[in-house]
Amino acid sequence: MNCRRILGSLTDYLHGETGVKVCEEIDRHLDGCKKCRIHVDSMRQIITLYQRWRDDTIPKDISIRLKQVIAEEARKADARKPRKASKTRKRPKR
Repeated sequence: MNCRRILGSLTDYLHGETGVKVCEEIDRHLDGCKKCRIHVDSMRQIITLYQRWRDDTIPKDISIRLKQVIAEEARKADARKPRKASKTRKRPKR
């Protein structure tokens, strides 16, 4: 599993909505990828804080905006990931 796929599955993973096989693949990737592990840990902290304060102190409009910002940040992080080079090689010029 690569970083891009991790980010695409992150929400389901953090909410326990992935299958066992996908969860195990993500866990293996996180064991070896510090950047993804940091991202996942940060998202877990955000979710925990959000859940603590969701009902009591966060107005509905701010709650909606928070979810939008989190989703946008995940998309930005995904866009910053380097793309793999094409498997086709260019022929050297003669």
